[in-house]
This record gives sequence, C-alpha cells and structure tokens, in this order.
Amino acid sequence: MTQTQRRREFDRLIALKDGAGGRFKVGEITADAIRANLESLSPGAASNRLKAWRAVMSHAVDRSWVDRSPAHDVRAPQPKSGDGHRAWTKDDIEAFRAALPIGTRHRLAMELAYWTGARRGDLVQLGPQHIGVDGWLQYRQSKTGRDVAVPFRADQVPHPALAKEWAHLERALVLARPGLLYLATQTGAPRSSNAVGEWFRRACKVAGLPDGCSMHGLRKARASALAELGWSEGQIMAWTGHDTMKEVVRYTRSARRRVMIRGALGPSDRNVVALRSSEEQKT
Repeated sequence: MTQTQRRREFDRLIALKDGAGGRFKVGEITADAIRANLESLSPGAASNRLKAWRAVMSHAVDRSWVDRSPAHDVRAPQPKSGDGHRAWTKDDIEAFRAALPIGTRHRLAMELAYWTGARRGDLVQLGPQHIGVDGWLQYRQSKTGRDVAVPFRADQVPHPALAKEWAHLERALVLARPGLLYLATQTGAPRSSNAVGEWFRRACKVAGLPDGCSMHGLRKARASALAELGWSEGQIMAWTGHDTMKEVVRYTRSARRRVMIRGALGPSDRNVVALRSSEEQKT
C-alpha cells in the first residue's frame, strides 16, 4: 500500500461513525466491528483497510489506550477465485477495442496497460521521457523499487506473434497525441492511481465487459499471453517486473495447460478439434 493509499484509509477510519452516529472510541473497537467494516469491500480494498486498522490499533497499544489490538484477530477476505482481479480474455480485449476506437485516451490506456503489463501506479507516471535511444521503455516500479525495461519500438519486438499487439499500441500513441504523461487528462494534468482506475473502469462498462475487468487484469493478461508463447517464468518476470515466480505461475497456469494441449496434438488432430468446434457452434 502506498503512502497516499494509507493516508486515504486513515481518513476513512477517522470519518467512521458508531451506531448512534457518534465517533468510535478506540477502547470499544472489537474484531467483529472491524470485520463488519471490511464486508462490503473488494478483497484488495479490504486488505488495505485492514492494514490501516492494524496500524491504528498497534498505535493504541503503544499508547496504552488498549491492552491488545483486535485487528490482529481479523483476516482479510480472500478472493473467491484465489486469483484476485479478473484476468482479461482475448474476447474482452477485442470487445474493448471495438467499443473504444484508436484515438481515444481510454484505448491508449488499455493498449499501454496490456503491452507493458505495468501496475496502475506505474502507468500514471509513464511518458515519452522513459523511452531510451535503444527503443526500450525503462522505469522503476513504485511498489518494489525494481527497474523494468520493456521493448517499445517495432524493431525491438522480441517475437513475431507480438508484432500485431505492438502495432495497436503504436497507432494509439500516435493518434491520441499524449503529452509528457501517456495517461494525463485532456488538459495535461497527471492522474492519480485511484483516479485512473475509476476512469478506466467506467470505460470497461461502456465496452460491456464483465464486472471485475480492471487495469490489473491486463497485467495478468500480458503474463498469460507471454506464457502461451512458451516464455519461461523468468522471462515473464523480466517483462512484467513481478516480485516472485509464484505470482507468475498463478497467472499463467491455464495458459500453460493450453500450450501443453496444443503441443500434444498433431496438425491433423488440431484440424479435427477445430472442425468439431465449428460443427457444435452451428447446432
């Protein structure tokens, strides 16, 4: 959680009211009250809120306002799927492209997020100044401090299957005419990480995408797309800047299964599968 997110969560705790409309008293806060405060939040938001609760209650223990922190008895809600944000499918991406044409800033945001696989907090800081003379986009991750480099010129695209994806972003960059920041507002003002997230979610609704589609889901989609090309976990981590191989494996598990199945089928077998699929769609 960034400092900005932490301050925002502290402000929300300060604004909380008890059942009678008054302020909560620290000594009266229970684990059940904290759980109730987390119930309506998404897993990610609940995790951030719980971190704020733990910080506040630990401070209360240090000041001898309470003997023990009730927040340490509370676990953050876990995503039902075990994977957090919903990963975009190829159909999701094509639906978004159909609804938000090249030249719109929403389309640029999608193509940039999908190509780079960057976190939202890093995307809002990226601009042409991050492109080196070698044609690579280089930036330092705000969450981890790790340096990441992504190919950002046609002659640096590392695989023929990625050339079409790069072409989408290249056109979006030209027609959207971004300034010093790719995801700035129309007036050139920078967007915060949360602001760009809400702005982008509204575009997803316009495109008719399922609930749960977000910028972070495009980060997962990039990892999956590279896995389908047969890239190793280490290679994918180098592109996306993930912290651990465990994260990448979780994102790419289904993509690996598809690669294994395709590899197990000979050309004639694949033709039979394709024919059967076509016949089933007609019935």
